[in-house]
Amino acid sequence: MAVINAAGDRDEVAAAPATAHRPPWRVLGAESLLLLAAILWGGAFVAQKRAVDLGIDVMPITATRFLIGAAMLAPFALLRWRHTGASAGRQRRHLWIGGIAAGSVMFAATALQQQGLRWTTPGVAGFITGLYVLFVPLLGRLFGIRAGWPVWAGAIMASIGLYLMSVHGRIEINPGDLLVLLCAVAWAMHVLVIGWAAPRTDAIVLSVVQFAVTGSLGAMAALAAGQHPFDGFLLAPWDLLYLGVIAVGVAFTLQVVGQRVAPAPHAAIILSLEAVFAAIAGWLLLGEAFASAAILGASLMLAGMIVSQVIRPPRPVDAPSPRSAADGRVD
Repeated sequence: MAVINAAGDRDEVAAAPATAHRPPWRVLGAESLLLLAAILWGGAFVAQKRAVDLGIDVMPITATRFLIGAAMLAPFALLRWRHTGASAGRQRRHLWIGGIAAGSVMFAATALQQQGLRWTTPGVAGFITGLYVLFVPLLGRLFGIRAGWPVWAGAIMASIGLYLMSVHGRIEINPGDLLVLLCAVAWAMHVLVIGWAAPRTDAIVLSVVQFAVTGSLGAMAALAAGQHPFDGFLLAPWDLLYLGVIAVGVAFTLQVVGQRVAPAPHAAIILSLEAVFAAIAGWLLLGEAFASAAILGASLMLAGMIVSQVIRPPRPVDAPSPRSAADGRVD
């Protein structure tokens, strides 16, 4: 539930603002931005794989890519700081809380995934990470975010599709799988944090804060391990620039902008399509095989997205009308 006062300010009493009465074209536009983010992240898997193959460790990659993203957007954020009201008291509080929380869970997700990859395969890690499509509606209930049956159906279809694309019959669980499972929980928390913070402050400034937090934590972790945070940039400059400018600066900002309107459970399903685009990018750029099971899995993921977006459950008889929502009462 969200309450809008007479001055037009939003007083939050739940985890996310209402989106049910937004014009359909705004929701479609927001979800198109999320789909574009998933496409760009798909290409990032190829860039990250090439950087790792050249011997660059995960923490220098994390520090470099997120600090590049923060530096790229910093001039725009400074221009918007005062013009958009992001420096006002309430928005500033939301900015720092949301940005620090989002950056922290983003760093945790990256570190957990990389540690898990020491004991599991990339395909299995990709499947388990993609389970955040189920964790988002589950954890969202703790914050008062309800998902209708089409979202649950779409999330389950997407999870089955991820399995077909990634696991290829392996059923055993090892310590790496458990670490990646925690990574999936962290990514789900990131989607929920952005869903809370994005509508309450400026998207560009919020993006810079979360990138700076993630990159700084990566730099500190690299230094603690005896590594230079920017080691390897000369080894793979174009890959790291893609990761920093496109995958972070552009794609994560598209996520923040899209989640100003799109509900978090819908956003999670759309963003999970990065696995499909990663497979396509690997096939096109690295010559990786695209088996029939992967094609079926990708089809199920696309179907899950369509189910979650197109089918709308009937509104209860006592549901608020668009008029009451405009007056500031959203249940």
